[in-house]
Amino acid sequence: MKGINKIFISATIELIKEIGITNVSIRKIATKTNMNSANIYYHFDNLDHLLGLASIFFIQEYLLEVSEKVKLAKNSFEEYTIIWECFAHYAFLNPNLYRRIFFNFLTKDYNLFEEFYSYFPKYKEKLNNDYLEIFMKDNIYERNKTLLKRVITDKKNIDILNEIHLLLFKGLLEEIELTKETSISKYKNKMKDFLILTLTPYIS
Repeated sequence: MKGINKIFISATIELIKEIGITNVSIRKIATKTNMNSANIYYHFDNLDHLLGLASIFFIQEYLLEVSEKVKLAKNSFEEYTIIWECFAHYAFLNPNLYRRIFFNFLTKDYNLFEEFYSYFPKYKEKLNNDYLEIFMKDNIYERNKTLLKRVITDKKNIDILNEIHLLLFKGLLEEIELTKETSISKYKNKMKDFLILTLTPYIS
């Protein structure tokens, strides 16, 4: 079972590289693997399930980099901003893919990280074990909330801060995608400035 699933996931990864995630279809995956569409549906719930798994491959570079950079953090506030800076950098370079991954695929009940790493364990082995539990969370709201709890002492405002940070990030992501902006530095600076502005009053 795992062998055939890996074939489908690997083929989907290649198609995303070749034609972009929005152009991938079950028919094209079937053609690339020389199998029929029914076989794919036997192994995966639907196209989103397969695209979601394949998409995890494309954020491994971000996960590897953040695993290293976060070691430089001297406190939980630096940890939070380093993780966000790294995340924003990669997301703003590929807004369509990251929006789909974190605000579509990972909002469904698939456990995509866990499933992807069961097929491709070598990628999981390279991650920072201290943050593995956070990296493995599919839900971006829960993931960010876990990080926020390390930063602020006023726990009653965690939920609203969490939502504000993610809404801002999603808005910037959609703006870059809509305008096809190639210079992302101003968006990264906006994100960083906003994080500092909103968190400073809560840091003891």
